[in-house]
Amino acid sequence: MLKRWQKPGDITDVPRVDVAKTTDFNAQSDRWLTSASYVSLRTAALTYNLPKKYAGLPHLQTARIYLSGENLFISAKRVGLNPTQSFTGVTSNGYIPARIVTLGLNVTL
Repeated sequence: MLKRWQKPGDITDVPRVDVAKTTDFNAQSDRWLTSASYVSLRTAALTYNLPKKYAGLPHLQTARIYLSGENLFISAKRVGLNPTQSFTGVTSNGYIPARIVTLGLNVTL
């Protein structure tokens, strides 16, 4: 809004604010188009199997430590919105999914 057109000679890509012409300014236009390209890291997992000599307990057969994550990174022009869905002007647009990080230990006795 701060970069809006205000007086003749202003160079901007944001039209002037005019309450009397909201129909013109809110009309369909390519002004509202943004790139739908995005880059994301959806799922990643790291796992480490502990050697038996480090397991420590006599009845322990295996031990595995893991770290996994979902929705770890997303970069898009559509800031704050989920770029994997289409946007048609309706108000049901979804936000970027929550990031989930899990740390765990699996043991076999």
